[in-house]
Amino acid sequence: MPFLRQSTAQAIMFGPCVDKTDGVTAETGLTLAQGDMQLSKDGAAFAQKSAAGNATHGTAGWYTTTLSTTDTATVGELILQVDQDANMLPVWARWWVIEEAIYDALFAASAAGFDASQRVDVGSWLGTAAATPTVAGVPEVDLTHMGGVAQSAADLKDFADAGYDPATDKITGVKTVDTTTTNTDMVGAAPSAAVNADAVWNEAAAGHTDAGKAGEQQWTDIDAILADTNELQVDDTPAAIAALNDLSAANVASELATYDGPTKAEMDTAHALLATPADVATELGTYDAPTKAEMDTAFAALNDISVADILTTALADAYAANGAAPTLQQCVMGIQQTLQAFAIAGTSISVKKLDGSTEAFVITLDDATNPVQAIRS
Repeated sequence: MPFLRQSTAQAIMFGPCVDKTDGVTAETGLTLAQGDMQLSKDGAAFAQKSAAGNATHGTAGWYTTTLSTTDTATVGELILQVDQDANMLPVWARWWVIEEAIYDALFAASAAGFDASQRVDVGSWLGTAAATPTVAGVPEVDLTHMGGVAQSAADLKDFADAGYDPATDKITGVKTVDTTTTNTDMVGAAPSAAVNADAVWNEAAAGHTDAGKAGEQQWTDIDAILADTNELQVDDTPAAIAALNDLSAANVASELATYDGPTKAEMDTAHALLATPADVATELGTYDAPTKAEMDTAFAALNDISVADILTTALADAYAANGAAPTLQQCVMGIQQTLQAFAIAGTSISVKKLDGSTEAFVITLDDATNPVQAIRS
């Protein structure tokens, strides 16, 4: 897609304009006025171009016209539509309008644009001119932030100009290092596990009582456990536990002696209420199941409709609604009445019901004299 410079007058060509009838013959003598040339700017509605004057024919149906600074004022896709319905088929042309500075960087005389390796020269950062590098080809960078956090001169010296001096420069916030070359604030050797353990266990408890800290929580929990242990001793918990085991054989015998279970006579009475095998046999003996012949007769009665019943039963004088699928009965009645009872008026056929006067539905012909199509209406 060609590019146009924003807000710049530009002569453009469009075509070929061809005859509307055969779509091939070039139209070389058209008078294409300003109103015949419509523009759409960056997806907006079409409107006639701003620049006045007719288009000028060049050759083979190609015409030239001018776009004004107003026509090219909007960055984005620019579509030209040329249409003269009486003489030609429509013609479209598309361009992309880009900012003046970008256009000039790419297309102006002696524009740098991309070099042979498709690189560009950075002239500014967010509108501020880029610093001239001390070493050609190496960006001049001043580090002011790390991880989004501002760094002061005390945190990081100017590495590019003066380098890093371990004697005077410091980096704050270091979490882990691989190797420490010179140790100025630690002991000469790492303490042993035994030394660390002694340091922890011999630490005064009074130094670890801040609210919310692990030391304070530990002393609080130990004090609570000690208080609960003392309370168990005062309440004579062992004696209470021993009292749970005072169940004796005499207690069990006493409970069983007062248990009022069912007597043998009561259980015999309940058992007598259950059905005996003889009772079951009697009931089965009196059950009168249907015979095969009885079942065959019952099934045959379900299919006793005959062909005569179907052919001699009068159909109802009913018809399906226009556009609705008919039942078989409605379909047969519609066909019969269309053939036997109707009245023609112009392009309308009025199909009558069985009484010969009530209209059942209407069929419309496409021609009153020589119809080739009939549709129910």
